Amino acid sequence: ALRVDAMKYMIERLQFRAIGIETGYLSSRPLAAYLAGEHDSLDEAMASVIGAFTSVEDGEFYKWVKDWNQTH
Repeated sequence: ALRVDAMKYMIERLQFRAIGIETGYLSSRPLAAYLAGEHDSLDEAMASVIGAFTSVEDGEFYKWVKDWNQTH
C-alpha cells in the first residue's frame, strides 16, 4: 500500500532513521525491541500495538525494517 511504500522510500532514499506509529510508549516497546533485533517474535511484538498497525502488510513491513536495521 501507499503508506508502506512511502515509508520504505523515505528509509532507503531519504535516509530516514525513525518511524512513528500511533500507540503508547510502553506498548510500543516490544515492537521496538523486535525492530532492533532484540526480540525474535513478530507475533508478540505486533500483539502490543493497536489494531490499525497489525495488518499482514504491516507485519511484512516490520520484518523488512528489522532486516534493514541488521544490514545498515
